[in-house]
Amino acid sequence: MSQSFAVAPRSCHRGYNSNEPPNSGFRFGGKLTAFMAFPVGQRKGGYEFLRIVDSSGPTIVYEVYNESAGRRETMKLLPKEMKGDKRAVERFMREAKIRSSLKHPNITAFYRGFVLEGELVMTIETIDAPASRHASRRDR
Repeated sequence: MSQSFAVAPRSCHRGYNSNEPPNSGFRFGGKLTAFMAFPVGQRKGGYEFLRIVDSSGPTIVYEVYNESAGRRETMKLLPKEMKGDKRAVERFMREAKIRSSLKHPNITAFYRGFVLEGELVMTIETIDAPASRHASRRDR
């Protein structure tokens, strides 16, 4: 079961070491933390997890299939282990608020923010790289 979350503006600062290798954990505020991810191929809350796009920072980014909307989406997830880190939560919530307010043809659409099995999640539009390269050449 998922629940929506309200997005409130907060000040946040980047505080993780992005030099950590993907999937080995990450440093946020000097503390090494292991990832808690949904396995690829699993279905949760109406989403099928297709692949991990990025896991180099305090969030995990998946390509998912939204079964009710019938489309691929990008899901950005803040692991529940990070919920105790105020800066990480504030940064995630701030990003969700900013993304939800942006409407522009060159910016991916924000779909929703919610909690999925204790994880803070936002879903955004997925753009195929070849299609976006083609569009950028066409618009020049």
